[in-house]
Amino acid sequence: MAAFSVAAFVLCFSLTGATNIASGFADKKAYNKGYKAIKKGDYPEAEKIFRDLLGKDAKDVEARLGLSFALLKQRNIRDAYDHAARVILTNPLSARAHALLGAAILAAGEFRLSVEEFRTALTLDPNEALAVAGLAMVDFYENRLSLAIPALRRAVNMNPDEPDFIFHLGQACARSEKYREAADAYGHKKLGGIGEQVAEEVKNRSAKFNKGGKKIDVISQKLGYLVRSGEPDAIDSIVPMAYGNLALDLILNKTFGHLVVLREGRYSHLPITTVTASKKFVDVEDQYDTERLRPKYNSFSNKPLFLMGS
Repeated sequence: MAAFSVAAFVLCFSLTGATNIASGFADKKAYNKGYKAIKKGDYPEAEKIFRDLLGKDAKDVEARLGLSFALLKQRNIRDAYDHAARVILTNPLSARAHALLGAAILAAGEFRLSVEEFRTALTLDPNEALAVAGLAMVDFYENRLSLAIPALRRAVNMNPDEPDFIFHLGQACARSEKYREAADAYGHKKLGGIGEQVAEEVKNRSAKFNKGGKKIDVISQKLGYLVRSGEPDAIDSIVPMAYGNLALDLILNKTFGHLVVLREGRYSHLPITTVTASKKFVDVEDQYDTERLRPKYNSFSNKPLFLMGS
């Protein structure tokens, strides 16, 4: 009888252990499924998976952290904050929970409090990418781009599959006019263009044609900086096209060292020495109205097309 009881206990223990192992495998599979959903951008599905896991075990820390992240992605800031805070109550040494709490606080606009959470997260785990990126975004918002960009690069290297890190790196690079890196960060040449490539090529070749073999600086001007006051009009479209064609004509005719110009309302070209031969000065007292911040004139007769008279 005693032997039978022992055997029954062993069998019961074995079955319970097998059930727990099977349950553990099922949960791990669910976690993976939840994080795959986040990676695909299906945040509502990820939220559902993690909520189901918490329904089975309200003390499941990993599921609660996953839920907080899925909610944060959906801009459900309050609930994301609440779930991260609940993890910290039971596990104050969770770097991930502090990083999520900081991200929720930052999304609510509380920079100072978010910095405290991000720094706590990095003290606990220097490789917590969300905290690295969070501190970098505070630097970005406060215009400390020299600090923000290297930190965002580090966050991207830590987690290259996180689209928010890549997007924020693109933002920071664009603001600091690192257009080539911004284009790479976004994954396409949205901020690139032929102008950048031509400018770089001209600069590289200029030494051959310049005295002393010195390269000349070349600026590639983007239209966005010129037409922020409204949509481009006909002149904005026609003049650059005409200038480009005229410049090519000069090259084909081997007329080098000349500038394309508008002279007396007509397209023409002049030697570049016209610009560089002497310094040009504006007689402010005679030619400029310092009260109204515009050129002085009594009428528009015989005045140039681009006179700023507003």
